[in-house]
Amino acid sequence: HPARTNRHPSTSAAIEIAAKKVVKLVPAKVLNDAINKGSPQNSGKIVLQGLPH
Repeated sequence: HPARTNRHPSTSAAIEIAAKKVVKLVPAKVLNDAINKGSPQNSGKIVLQGLPH
């Protein structure tokens, strides 16, 4: 996230928020397809193979 200016909630004074690095998680294609193209009868029952339990 880039650096930005914000307001202190109590005093309304302008404060600088420093830039920071964040982790962005991107689901694997298999997971994304299973969620988006699953049949209605299997909704909520997605089984991921190859992942440790």
